[in-house]
Amino acid sequence: MALVKTYLNSAYWSSATSAPTLASVSLNTGDLLVAFCLQDAPFAGRSVSSATWGASGLTSAIELVGSGGAPYDWIAGAAYYLQAGSTASNTITFNLSGNAAKGVIAAYKFTGFDTGTPIGDTDSSMTATEAQSLTLSGSAGDIALYGVTNAYSFADRWVEVNNSTTEDFNNDPRPGSSGPPKIAVGSKDFSGSSCTLGFTSRGFDAGPIDVAWEKLAIGLVIKAAAGGGGSAVPVFMHSYQRRRSGLLV
Repeated sequence: MALVKTYLNSAYWSSATSAPTLASVSLNTGDLLVAFCLQDAPFAGRSVSSATWGASGLTSAIELVGSGGAPYDWIAGAAYYLQAGSTASNTITFNLSGNAAKGVIAAYKFTGFDTGTPIGDTDSSMTATEAQSLTLSGSAGDIALYGVTNAYSFADRWVEVNNSTTEDFNNDPRPGSSGPPKIAVGSKDFSGSSCTLGFTSRGFDAGPIDVAWEKLAIGLVIKAAAGGGGSAVPVFMHSYQRRRSGLLV
């Protein structure tokens, strides 16, 4: 059975909270749930203490909390996972070490994964350059997931993917609005033993052109069951932002 990825949904919060949620996440028995919690301006170092889907606890796969002074202290990212023991629809809750001003929770489900070791390699990066990448090791048929968040919520700024990376959700795509965090999640299928995910910060400073500003990315590998191959269900979602003279999509 091939490894199949399904993007489920995302929720953006914009009021300070220590327990952001994503409601109505439906799983079938045996599904693998992977959930991201990506923060912008979390008042410095808001780590995840636990995550749940209803009454069931999730396991941490990777976490990176920005450090080294502002604005790096404002960003953080974590990914947690769970193999569903029942068919149900529940709310995902991330419990943080303190209030986070704004951010996004995004969720995926998988079938056809390695039930013994569903999560493979992980990688993370924090940089102030225009381009950013994550490199993960795996096997043909595996799927790499990523989450990226930026330290500023300026107008005329957004994040784009490159290097054949798929974007499943972007909270504030081009042309970028003032206020919403620049957060995106997506994936890339493995065709060999290595996979590189790429992102670029963009802006209208005389362009659009590549723009350097602080961002954080995390990535993880979902391992295919023996004899399986990767198959992503293509779902592309973008937030709708009302800005200036119209509704941009």
